Amino acid sequence: ENHTKIFFPSSFKHFGMLNFAVKNSFAACLLRNKGCLIHASSSVIENKAVLFAGVSGQGKSTIIRQLRRRCLADDRSIIRFIGNRPFVYGAPFYEQHNFAKIRSKFPLGGIYLLKKKEIEKIKILKLSPPIALFKLLPHIVIREEGPFIGRRRQFKLALRICRILAVSIPVYTISRSLSVPGSHLAKTIYDHLA
Repeated sequence: ENHTKIFFPSSFKHFGMLNFAVKNSFAACLLRNKGCLIHASSSVIENKAVLFAGVSGQGKSTIIRQLRRRCLADDRSIIRFIGNRPFVYGAPFYEQHNFAKIRSKFPLGGIYLLKKKEIEKIKILKLSPPIALFKLLPHIVIREEGPFIGRRRQFKLALRICRILAVSIPVYTISRSLSVPGSHLAKTIYDHLA
């Protein structure tokens, strides 16, 4: 209940497997300790952390590169609650891109859910708390291996975290066409945050 055990074969060769195992175990530990690992890139803008969540290919790394701001994480971000306030930490994991990352915590200022669609202009829509909870939940990392009871408990903890985030932090969807360049997306986000 209080420990996570990882067993590695003696012929362990692939660093990616180790990275995956550590992320999985870390995600389970965070959920038990007022936090979560979320599949989102994060950046610091105006001394607040901003998360960009989305499935692979939606532009999480592109937006971080275009914002040219201080990067906390490229693919997985850490959220921990101190009191009732959520903070985002730089992820210590190996990630796809070699961004220089900050190793500090910042208060969470907002979450953008990235979506590519067949539309002409970039559209930003603020979500109501119930919709935000429903949209955030799939982005919380839940340990993939282990007994069903453990996953069910993790799901309940993830649901609780999403409920708190949905009522305390603004959550937006940002839709854009496949043809919209990343620089235009970054400018739209700057303008929206201003």
